[in-house]
Amino acid sequence: MWLLALVGLLVAGAGRVAADGAVTADLNGDDLADLTVGAPGASVGGLPGAGAVAIVLGAAGTAPGPGDDAPYLTQAAWNEPVEADDLFGAALVGGDFDGDGRTDLVVAAPGEDLDGRRDAGLVLVRSGPVAAATSSAYALSQHLLVPGAVEAGDFLGATLTVGDFNGDRFDDLVVGIPGEDLGALAEGAAAVLYGGRRGLAEPMTAVAPRLVSQDGSGDFDGFAAALAAGDLDGDGYDDLVVGVPGDDLGDAVDAGSVRIFRGSRGGLSLDSQLVTQRGVVGGEDRSGDRFGFAIAVGDVDGDGRQDLAIGVPGRSVGGAAGAGRVIVLGGGPRGVHGPGLIVERGALAGGTPAAGEAFGAAVLLHDLDGDDRADLVVGAPLAVGEGRVLVLTGRADGRLAGPGLELEPPAGAFGAMGSRFGAHLRAVDLDGDGTADLAIAAPDAAAGSGAVLTVALPAAAGTSDPSATPRLPRLVVHSTPGAPQPGDHFGAGL
Repeated sequence: MWLLALVGLLVAGAGRVAADGAVTADLNGDDLADLTVGAPGASVGGLPGAGAVAIVLGAAGTAPGPGDDAPYLTQAAWNEPVEADDLFGAALVGGDFDGDGRTDLVVAAPGEDLDGRRDAGLVLVRSGPVAAATSSAYALSQHLLVPGAVEAGDFLGATLTVGDFNGDRFDDLVVGIPGEDLGALAEGAAAVLYGGRRGLAEPMTAVAPRLVSQDGSGDFDGFAAALAAGDLDGDGYDDLVVGVPGDDLGDAVDAGSVRIFRGSRGGLSLDSQLVTQRGVVGGEDRSGDRFGFAIAVGDVDGDGRQDLAIGVPGRSVGGAAGAGRVIVLGGGPRGVHGPGLIVERGALAGGTPAAGEAFGAAVLLHDLDGDDRADLVVGAPLAVGEGRVLVLTGRADGRLAGPGLELEPPAGAFGAMGSRFGAHLRAVDLDGDGTADLAIAAPDAAAGSGAVLTVALPAAAGTSDPSATPRLPRLVVHSTPGAPQPGDHFGAGL
């Protein structure tokens, strides 16, 4: 069942990706981008799994390196009790919800128990500048976000994303609640809070999925297990993209689907565009594909409309079970459209499909080479060894330049195999040079203490030109409070 594995997904950070560019803004008011990293498994005050968040501060002309000090936050910064297994930091996002020009930080604790209900979830907001002692902080719970009583196993805040869905120039917040019961057992939902001069407004709009499985139950679909936002149709309003990786399509169990809710002056429409593999590429929806496990939005061809990348990490390719693929769909006036561009090993991505490597468990669309077109970054965190990351450059025709640049951590960096390098991806300009760098999480590195690497890519990042090698990856291993400990999973929130 999809939700039975959700707690492990949150702690280990297996492939949950929010909107492109989240949590990369200035958090301390020095006009340099900062990176926020969650360690949801960290022990705080002897309480395992309480969770913590590190703010890796940007520095002009240089990227932060090992040993750099970083501010740490726990739930105590919100005057909330620090408790075991809250998983604080499992999801993070930044946005300007009150229009004051400063980034507000949102951190989820999806394992929070409320009213005696286990794993109900809690979302915490801190107004910018986050590092200032005077910044205000408040909590968002199911009491505010979801009609009805607080429920166990909802995992409120398991995913987060930010967009401007009504075009008022205030950022809006979307909170994923993949375990929410809205008429069927754990079908999932998402709550949308609209920004304004006073910050996030209440009440909000609950975005509930339409049931798409043939039996109409929708049980354990994992609706909102992945979220992203962007203007896919070019109308000036951001649209909300929701991954439903546990969706059953006919006899195909956990085939997965994606729902797109269009923005408008009145906010998000509750009607949605359904996207499936069969519908967009004319292929087959197969059991275990988990289409929509990871999603990202960015403008690959530079036409002003955002495009959509969808990870399908369970897909069998060339007979290799669970090798994985990514499908990139172009944006248009009526939303995304096919036929999609298929990125797989042995084809555009180069190399040979490998069983179980979960290519597509993480995806990112962001301009990394300064040509005003989004590049595609794909994580294969279960690839043999530590995991792999592939970078493909966007082109004006909407295609991608292959076979791409493949990244792996420096030899011996983590001391053991299985770090799940590439489980999370983020773009952030930490050194202030005007070009985004790539942050890559390895949440299982060093016996599960976790690590994040940053890589500055050259202008020709997506080519196979041997002269276009990236500058040496700089290992960022900021420990969670105290010394790094097994089970911290630093980088599981990125």
